[in-house]
Formats: sequence, C-alpha cells, structure tokens
Amino acid sequence: MPVLLPPGALPAAYRVLCMRCVRRIGTPDDAPMEHECVWSEKSSKCAYCVKQKAPCVPILWFLEEEYAAIVAAEAATPPVPATTLKTYKEVARVADLSSAAMPALRSPFEGAQYIQGLATLAAIKDLAAAVEGLKEDTGKLLAGQARAVSLLGTVDKTTDKVGKEVSFVATAVAKVEKAVGKLAGAVAVAPRNGGKRKRGEEEEGNGENPIG
Repeated sequence: MPVLLPPGALPAAYRVLCMRCVRRIGTPDDAPMEHECVWSEKSSKCAYCVKQKAPCVPILWFLEEEYAAIVAAEAATPPVPATTLKTYKEVARVADLSSAAMPALRSPFEGAQYIQGLATLAAIKDLAAAVEGLKEDTGKLLAGQARAVSLLGTVDKTTDKVGKEVSFVATAVAKVEKAVGKLAGAVAVAPRNGGKRKRGEEEEGNGENPIG
C-alpha cells in the first residue's frame, strides 16, 4: 500500500529528498556529497531523519524549479560535484528566504490564495491612499470656494457703497444745477429793471430843466 504524501510534498520529490537532507548535502564539512536521502515505503520519514529521530520535512512545494535543477545536476554525465553542491546550496538559500517572507503554506493553492490576498491588500491600500488624496483635494476646493464667496461678498458691499456714493453725487449735482438755474434767472431779470429806472430818472430830469 503506498504511503500518502505529506502536506506540501511534491510527488516527484517524495521518498527522494527532504529539506534536512538538502541542508546536510549542502554543508561543506563531513563529506556531505556521500549523504543519500533514502525513503522507506514503510515509513513517512527518510532514513536520515529516522536515524536522527527527527521529523522529516518534505521539500517545500514552491521549490519545484530548484528541485528540477538538483535532478538535472544528479543526472549529468559525467557528474560535476561542484555544480551539484551549488544546486543544493541554492535550494537551501531559497528555502530560507521564502520561509522568512511567507507563512507556512502547505500547497500551491494556499500559496496562490496568499499571493492573491497580498495583491488585494495592496489594492485596498492604494484605494485608501486615493481616497485620502481625493479628500485633500476636495478640502482645498471647498476652501477655494469659501474664499471666492467671501470675495464676492466684499465686492457686493463695495458695489453697494459705490452705488450710494454715486446716488449722493447725482443728487448734489442736481441741486447744483437747480441753484445755477435760479441764479441764471435772477441775472436775466436784474438788468431789465435797472433800465426802466434809468429811463424814468432821465424823463424826470428832462422835465425839471425847462421849469428852472
């Protein structure tokens, strides 16, 4: 009866390689290249982990490309130990970086959900930033409108004041024109009366001279 795959294990990697073996082989001391990761069909752990009495850690699901590089290096003819060692170290390095940046995800589906969640969170943050920017722009627009209304009120008051002053000046001009009209009438009448008095005086003078 086949052993069920542990969560996160790649079918091609199961009973072939675990992360403890990867780190062991990638260690430069104690002749690591002589280490073999052997899985038993009767156990869910590799022989190395059984010997160490430690839980076996299947190769992580997101290391598929790195695992393919290990398979290619192991199958190379002739084998190049330096290249093989480099691939094991690369798997360990990527695993460390990924583990620090990602939570414990057991399958590609969980990984896709996690990445989608990050994208959604980033979109929400961008939307929130856009809303804040819109609020700021709206506040500036309202402030500008308030200043415009204030200026219009000032203009209205100034216009009313100017209108009153113009009305006052027009009234004063009308009064002046009326006074000038009266003065012109008086001036026109005054010389005519004076002439009559002068002619009367002359007539009286002319009448007195013959008597004397």
